Amino acid sequence: EELRRELPPDQGEYCIARMAPYQGPDAVPGALEYKSFSTALYGESDL
Repeated sequence: EELRRELPPDQGEYCIARMAPYQGPDAVPGALEYKSFSTALYGESDL
């Protein structure tokens, strides 16, 4: 829901459709895997 609230509708739906569910031990229902999605879009980061 945060993506839908923060982004224009077309951008939010694009991201949601391409993000895998987050599977970590601290996952909450409906959580999405942002790190792998952003790495796929922008490549590795040195941050």
